Amino acid sequence: MRSRIIILIFIILIVLIGKSFSQEITYMDMELHHLFHKGYNLYFNNKIDAAISEFGKIEKAEPKNENVLYFLGKCYYKKEDFHKTVFYLSRALKIRPDFAEAFDCLEDSYKKIIELEHLGEIPDSLITLAYFNVGVCYRDLELHDKSQECMGRILNRNPEHAGANIIMGIYKRDAKCFSDAIDFFGRAINGRPGYYLSYYYLADTYQLLGDFKKAIDNFLIVVSLEPELIEARYNAGFCYYKLWDYRRAIEQFSLITQERLDFVKAYKMIGYSSIELKDYKTAIINFKKYLNLIPNDSEISYFTGYCYWKLYKINNAMFYFNQALEDSSENAEAEYYLGRCHIDYEEYDSAIVHLVKSVNLDKSSDDSWYYLGFCYLQKDKKSLASDCFYHAGNIVNSQGNTKYALELVEKIRSIETESPLISKLLKNIYK
Repeated sequence: MRSRIIILIFIILIVLIGKSFSQEITYMDMELHHLFHKGYNLYFNNKIDAAISEFGKIEKAEPKNENVLYFLGKCYYKKEDFHKTVFYLSRALKIRPDFAEAFDCLEDSYKKIIELEHLGEIPDSLITLAYFNVGVCYRDLELHDKSQECMGRILNRNPEHAGANIIMGIYKRDAKCFSDAIDFFGRAINGRPGYYLSYYYLADTYQLLGDFKKAIDNFLIVVSLEPELIEARYNAGFCYYKLWDYRRAIEQFSLITQERLDFVKAYKMIGYSSIELKDYKTAIINFKKYLNLIPNDSEISYFTGYCYWKLYKINNAMFYFNQALEDSSENAEAEYYLGRCHIDYEEYDSAIVHLVKSVNLDKSSDDSWYYLGFCYLQKDKKSLASDCFYHAGNIVNSQGNTKYALELVEKIRSIETESPLISKLLKNIYK
């Protein structure tokens, strides 16, 4: 009985606390509503500074209220403080891109800035800042021509303005005008030498061009300027990987995993780099760390199985190849290596099942055709074996490996001396 009374008291307390909290929220909403109407009336009575004060109080409580940001922008528009006008309007439009009134006011502000620039009534620094904020806002709204027009106006005034050069460089990079992009990023660096984003985008452009050495140089500058930008170190490691410098790639990726245990891409790249160095144990360790964070990745499960297969740990390999196929049933390589595992155990019927699936998924794999032929031969299915060796021979011949193709001709001849596939394959080789 006593326990029931305690539970009842507890429930009543929860209800009362909830009611009190609800009333507090309602009171707060009413207070903000009152402030908004007060600011609104002050604005329309042309008491702009007082309106800014009231709207500012609401902004502190609700920094993502687009209507408040809009009216703050309108207030500063009336004061002809266009830098702040654009600042607030752009925030309102970021929250609500289809806010037509805010966009119209932004457009009016832009025209006013152009007028005042010609009259010389605003200091250069504020004109530049206003153009930049308008240009960034246009970019966020995907009005790219207008954004570039704003940046062009800035660069006419100050050719080394870092922000405008970076944005113009990004536009040129996205348009695959890489030489122009590099020029813009270079001017950004000249205008503001220690600004990490200029180096980052320059490095990114060199990476897209395939100039991995220059990309590395600039990504490492970014790392020195902004150590917390992990993506720059990752990209430096990736460029080392593309240059086949796997040890330095691993060094960069390992530094990332020391700082960020959840940066999964780094584990994957350490695994890939370790495979290239034939360090299959390290590859397995890192692939498993990756799979702990992203369990259903067919590709990484496959590569984990491949590493176990290279270490002759067939059961472990089969586990991961099967896992890869659970995640994606169309993994031709996983089917192929499962076939190879069954061959190691002399389980030719099971091997045939997987190798048939492999060639159905990827008919261009000479290895799959060859080992399928090998399995048919073990089962004394000579005609099927010859057909598989014929397919393998055609594939390697198309790759320019005539010597191996001729070896497969002899392989067919040793199985079926009079097979018509012999002459067909020879004809393909010598045509």
